[in-house]
Amino acid sequence: MKKDTIIFDLDGTLLNSAKGVKNSFIHAFKKFGIRENKKNLDKFIGPPLSYSFGQYLKGEDIDKAVSVFSDFYVSKGYKQSSLYKGTLKMLKTLKDNDFKLFVATSKQEFIARQILKDLKADKYFDGIFGADLKTQRLSKEAVLTYAILKADIKTDNAILIGDTFYDKEGADALGMNCAFVLYGYGKKEDLFKLNGLFYASKPSQIPLFFK
Repeated sequence: MKKDTIIFDLDGTLLNSAKGVKNSFIHAFKKFGIRENKKNLDKFIGPPLSYSFGQYLKGEDIDKAVSVFSDFYVSKGYKQSSLYKGTLKMLKTLKDNDFKLFVATSKQEFIARQILKDLKADKYFDGIFGADLKTQRLSKEAVLTYAILKADIKTDNAILIGDTFYDKEGADALGMNCAFVLYGYGKKEDLFKLNGLFYASKPSQIPLFFK
């Protein structure tokens, strides 16, 4: 596969963040009187926060809910995340083979940077890009656009690896190829309908697709 740049989604692709994200949603939902079955919280992992809260709230309340979620996640939620087994070895293998590695996530950028630093994974990336509430850089397309401009990424030589429809949507908007992991938060049957460039069942498989 003639690609020299790999852009990773974070939640569900590199990071198992379910516990912290769910607890942050529970906290925000309580603040706004939103009733949601805890068994249904998986659907909120991955999509932009504005989309998730937009299913229940309108206007300024959406931004307020995002802020409540973020404040809780910054103080407690992010500490409940862990890398998927084999992720560090996978990143090292790709880096040793001269791939340029980036992260593009709908999670706030400063949080993403702190998590990857705490988990000793930040050293493998040439750039870590995420959402920014102040500038309303929230969607995957917006984050990818920002990353491409800041890092001078050539989309013809790049591939986005993610775990949900939102990754495909963002990649398509920028004319970029998209591949998927099957161990994240997207449903397998839905991902197979998206015609990904490849599908990986575990992190260790990812380098095999670039030989």
